[in-house]
Amino acid sequence: MSKWDGRYENTKESHRSLEDDILEAGRGRFCYPTDTGGTIRQTDDRIDVYGPSNSPKGHSHDWYDMNTNKYGHHD
Repeated sequence: MSKWDGRYENTKESHRSLEDDILEAGRGRFCYPTDTGGTIRQTDDRIDVYGPSNSPKGHSHDWYDMNTNKYGHHD
């Protein structure tokens, strides 16, 4: 399995139909690109932001939990 590079264009969500996007939005789940081509995944209580990285995981990841106000980062 290859590593994901954090780019929106390489997400499974970027290949969904409009109908699937609407259904996911109705469930409170959104996925969209950043201005720099990374990925934002958002739910009612959490935001995850991904981008390309030279890390062993292949992407960086910042997250914020709106219920606990906790946040984190990894490269």
